[in-house]
Amino acid sequence: MTLRLISPPPRDLLLEARTQRQDRTARWTNAQERLFRSPYKLTVFWGANGIGKSTGLAELATRAIEGSLHWQRPGPQTVILAGNTWSQLGSTIRY
Repeated sequence: MTLRLISPPPRDLLLEARTQRQDRTARWTNAQERLFRSPYKLTVFWGANGIGKSTGLAELATRAIEGSLHWQRPGPQTVILAGNTWSQLGSTIRY
């Protein structure tokens, strides 16, 4: 008897992950919405504690990896996350 593992296509996994993210964050803050609508490829997102910077950046990075930002062209994507400390990026990467 041969055991065969069948996994869904990568696109299906991305769509499923997007649906799960939308369930977690049903409403984005105004600051996050402005970040997502930014027409710039390089955007600085800063502000006080509690405005959702980490979650917003994590969502932006995820959309960039998926190639779903309005200014992206189809094809492979390069995404760079930068921070001063690991703790700054930890929650973004865990997202």
